[in-house]
Amino acid sequence: MPVASIAEATKVISDRMESDSEGGEVRVVRLLLDGAELAAEIHEGRIWRLGVSTRGLRTRTGLGVGTALSALLKLPKLQGEIGEGALYVWSPQLCGMSFRLSYEPQTDKDFRMNWNTRNLAALPRDVNVHSLLITGCAK
Repeated sequence: MPVASIAEATKVISDRMESDSEGGEVRVVRLLLDGAELAAEIHEGRIWRLGVSTRGLRTRTGLGVGTALSALLKLPKLQGEIGEGALYVWSPQLCGMSFRLSYEPQTDKDFRMNWNTRNLAALPRDVNVHSLLITGCAK
């Protein structure tokens, strides 16, 4: 979506350069959508990634910030990987969407782990969705 379309679709909170996870800067347009704050990262004049870190937006099946890991474990072919110092999970059923978990990897074992459904199910019961990343789907 072209960045110019954002203001037509929803309320823009801010539009500024922010630090990224690699020590650089990225243009981020923060917006409100259905009561949730989203961070739209802009690349070459287009939204390339949306981050959702507040409750409100949900998938059609009710998944969103605060959802228990046990609900995600019901998704087919759930898998995970550590990126940007956090554990993210995704399923092909939800193409273009990943969930950052509240679990914080700390040991070498965490970083080497094959984060499949079985290993994800062994995480503490209180692990939930910390935030969502939406990149779109190339189906």
